Amino acid sequence: MTVELVNTALQMAYARRETSPGLILHSDRGVQYRSREYQDYARSLGMKLSISRKVIAGIMPLWNPSTVV
Repeated sequence: MTVELVNTALQMAYARRETSPGLILHSDRGVQYRSREYQDYARSLGMKLSISRKVIAGIMPLWNPSTVV
């Protein structure tokens, strides 16, 4: 999956949905989601980014609001 593909998907989703300022966009740690281009684009739409932490397989951490960037 490329940064261009996820940016296009994000653009399509944003155009089709009503959103509120401060929307939290959560993703996994995929390289395309950690790219500066993707993060800058999401922030330009007024979104706050949340990225999963590294965890031990099969063990989910409790949600922590401090992980929202």
